[in-house]
Amino acid sequence: MQFSLFFQFSGKLNRRSSTGLGNDRQVNRIMLADRISKLRFLVDTGADVSVLPNYYAPKADSSNELLLLAANGTKISTFGRRRLKT
Repeated sequence: MQFSLFFQFSGKLNRRSSTGLGNDRQVNRIMLADRISKLRFLVDTGADVSVLPNYYAPKADSSNELLLLAANGTKISTFGRRRLKT
């Protein structure tokens, strides 16, 4: 059984760069907001997956464990997988 979260609102969050280099360029970040749970997520468009604490998705599919590795090759334990649909 697959579960999905419905996100009513989505959009870009415009903020100034915080690099401290004196640049005044705009940085656009994509955010998703779930009206039901009141959660807001920053989307990393360059990532293959997004990782959340397990209490955000208590009904995640734990039968389909996802293998994640840190940059140094260490295994990162996961609690399952959940597909989000917008």
